[in-house]
Amino acid sequence: DWDERRSIPFPLLAPLARVPGITLHVLQRGRGLTEQPPGFGVVSGSDNILQAARVMRALDLVISVDSMTAHLAGALGVPVWSLLHAEADWRWMDGREDSPWYPTKRLFHQEQPGNWVPVIARVADELAVLAGAMVQASASP
Repeated sequence: DWDERRSIPFPLLAPLARVPGITLHVLQRGRGLTEQPPGFGVVSGSDNILQAARVMRALDLVISVDSMTAHLAGALGVPVWSLLHAEADWRWMDGREDSPWYPTKRLFHQEQPGNWVPVIARVADELAVLAGAMVQASASP
């Protein structure tokens, strides 16, 4: 079910789109797509779970709020970063950045209810580090 606490408006995600060396794939489905700014990533979402799984398997990383998308990526063993609201479900254990349920999942907790800005900034910083490392690795002989 849709939960406002697990929803991030597209404009707040703009720092992710500015990370050099990446291509965003938007896995969002349904009404949220109407908020997507023009040029903000490639729409790759699907209501078909098998198609969604195929898309995820082809990605280097999935970034998502606590949703079916995040759980599917974790179950597939795809690296996934989950953005969690301040009162996240008990499964995401306060104070932990990892998940005992999904070894490829990294957790980014909101510190203040409703304030996604510092979470997105941290994710963008970490994404820039990851993208830089991937560029270096691909350039190595």
